[in-house]
Amino acid sequence: MRRSCLSFVILAPLSLAGCASTQRVPIKVVHPAEIDMSAYRQVAISGIKGNMGQDFSDHLKELLIGSGQFKVVDRQQLQHILDQLKISQSDLVDPRYRRKVGRLISGAVWLTGHAEGRVESQVKQEDFTRRDKNKKEIAVTLFTRSCTATGSGSVDIISIETGEILATKILRSQCSDKASAEKAAPDCKSEAALLECAQKQNVAALGRALIPWSETKMVPFAKDSQIPQLEEGIRHAEMGELAEAVKIFQGAAAAAEENSKIKAAGIAKAYWNLGLTYEYSDRYDEAVA
Repeated sequence: MRRSCLSFVILAPLSLAGCASTQRVPIKVVHPAEIDMSAYRQVAISGIKGNMGQDFSDHLKELLIGSGQFKVVDRQQLQHILDQLKISQSDLVDPRYRRKVGRLISGAVWLTGHAEGRVESQVKQEDFTRRDKNKKEIAVTLFTRSCTATGSGSVDIISIETGEILATKILRSQCSDKASAEKAAPDCKSEAALLECAQKQNVAALGRALIPWSETKMVPFAKDSQIPQLEEGIRHAEMGELAEAVKIFQGAAAAAEENSKIKAAGIAKAYWNLGLTYEYSDRYDEAVA
């Protein structure tokens, strides 16, 4: 929401420049985790119920291990610890028992909740006529089957040591497929493939709450032959050196303002690039300014 609002604000300089020459540059944007997990180094995954619970747990475990951010305590390891303490998973709702577990796996969070999945199918029938190879009109019925897998659920992220619910992540995703054929309704992709697609989306959503994630954005930087520093700044931005790009665009804007040969449209391009670089460095207030 912040970035989409900012995009409206930051369009103003480019509008001053008219049809500016732009270069779309791929910028890797790193987003922090939605939850501050700096105090936690271990994650226990247990008690994910529902018809997709095991599948969800397996994909989540794979994601967390692959991130290198946490040591993952799986269901069997957690059960071994609980057996040592002679308590059950249901006892973890009691803060006294959680503190005991917390002493054995310190700096840990417990992920528990439910994950459901279902597939719905709909067939639409359309009648029309067409000409065959002899140019004779024939009646045709086209059947279109639409299949949609919905993944839903929620996961509580709980500090094992204190019992505090750090956050609750609501999960909802959809994957769809469509197929058409004459004479009879065709099959969509297999239900298992559609459900797996939906569950992977939900796992990714939970992953973004726990670990930093990145995406590549194509960013439209402006160029101006009278301000060669702009291209230098663009090169640094493309290499991911956004702090250096900020310095170059700041200098370019200041120099352009002092140069009587450069018109407002050229100065606007320097500020446009500076604003974009601030935005994709998550320095929103400076970008707006």
